[in-house]
Amino acid sequence: MFKYKLLAFVVSTYMATVAGGLWAFALRSVSVESFTFLTSLEILAAVLIGGVGRVVWGSLLGSLFVIGVPEAIKNALALLGLRGIDIALRDITFGALILTFLLLEPLGLVELLRKVKERVRLFPFRYFG
Repeated sequence: MFKYKLLAFVVSTYMATVAGGLWAFALRSVSVESFTFLTSLEILAAVLIGGVGRVVWGSLLGSLFVIGVPEAIKNALALLGLRGIDIALRDITFGALILTFLLLEPLGLVELLRKVKERVRLFPFRYFG
C-alpha cells in the first residue's frame, strides 16, 4: 500500500511541476498575486463537487462545473439585461448552487452521473420501491 501511495504522490508532483512550468511560460513570470484565496476555494470546490475519492473523473467534472456554471450564469444575466450587478449576482447564485448541490448530492457529480446512468439503463423496467 505504501508503494502505491508513494507512486501516486510522485506522479501528482510531476504533473503539478509540469503544469506550473507551463503556467510560468505562458505568463512569462510567476508571482504570489496570481494565486489568490478565491483560486484556492475554486480548486477545493471543484474537488468537492466532483466527488472526493474520485480522482480523475471527479476532479475533471468538478472543474468543468466550477468553470462552466459561472460563465453560463454570466451569459444568462447578460441576456436578461442585468449587466451592472452581474458579478455579485453571479457569485451569490454560484455559491447557492454549490451549497444546494453539496446538500443534495454529497458524493459528487460522478455519483450523480452513475445514478442517472443506472436509471437510464433500467428505464422501461424500473424497480418499484
